[in-house]
Amino acid sequence: LQHVQSGLDPTTRRQYAIYVTAHWAPFFGTIDRVTTSAVEDYQAARLGRVKRATLLKELAALRGFARWAHRHGHLVERPVIETPPRGATGTADTRQPHKARPVLLDEHEVEAVLAKLPERSDGGTKGRTFAVRARFEVAWETGLRPSTLDELRVPEDYRGGGSVLTL
Repeated sequence: LQHVQSGLDPTTRRQYAIYVTAHWAPFFGTIDRVTTSAVEDYQAARLGRVKRATLLKELAALRGFARWAHRHGHLVERPVIETPPRGATGTADTRQPHKARPVLLDEHEVEAVLAKLPERSDGGTKGRTFAVRARFEVAWETGLRPSTLDELRVPEDYRGGGSVLTL
């Protein structure tokens, strides 16, 4: 991942890291075990846990990884990674859904939650604090995504006491 990270979107990089740590490393163990027959076994095992659409994403990443590993001499033979047939629907994940239904709060309930938040974080292990309540107040008032909030900087985007936030 480090070798190809400059060519990947940060979101894709994070997703690939999940594939490697949660799925490929536990299944294959070592890179020399990424063979055509092992990939077929991997597909069968994953279809017992996830839908075909999820597996297709994993296989696209695995193809790219296998291509890179073969090109750089880490795999003697590049595995053939076929697409599962359309009839292979897979199994829906039975764990808690990734996106639960939203909890609808009225304005007064949101204000009550915001009032209970601490002004600043406790500093954690590195001793750095940040404005907790202010972050959630801005999120509530603007509807900005957390990733957008993460990119905001003072004074580049906002000057204290101002009524304008530059995005």
